[in-house]
Amino acid sequence: MHQVAIPSRRFSLDLTLSCGQVFRWERNGDWWQGIVGNEVIRIRQEGDLLLIESGRKETIRSYFQLDLDLDRILRSIDRDPVIHGAIRRCRGLRIIRQDPWECLASYICATYANIPGIKKKIRLLSESFGELLETESGTFYRFPS
Repeated sequence: MHQVAIPSRRFSLDLTLSCGQVFRWERNGDWWQGIVGNEVIRIRQEGDLLLIESGRKETIRSYFQLDLDLDRILRSIDRDPVIHGAIRRCRGLRIIRQDPWECLASYICATYANIPGIKKKIRLLSESFGELLETESGTFYRFPS
């Protein structure tokens, strides 16, 4: 198991994966499982640590943009009460570096749908046209390219 240290006030795995920007992650107990590129990722957060059961550290750092100086970015945009309130409410949320094609297809599937509906569409699309990935934690499908 790998560990990635990051101050927890700068990152919330739960908020980031459940906010509606990505749809192929599932929570199983304390763990989140999803696919990034060709890798099945199994990850959880304990305070300032990300525990990675499967997946490479480099993939995690890139996908969640963990090397980005988020404090500097937030200071640069914190110019009015509305933005200030959003920053306070969404503390720890990271914008994910998702594959552009998967992001576009997810956006198209999101038309007139709620999050469970979008997740279902994306899952069916992946199961119908994506490459099968079998791991110890289960069966997964890559997003079709």
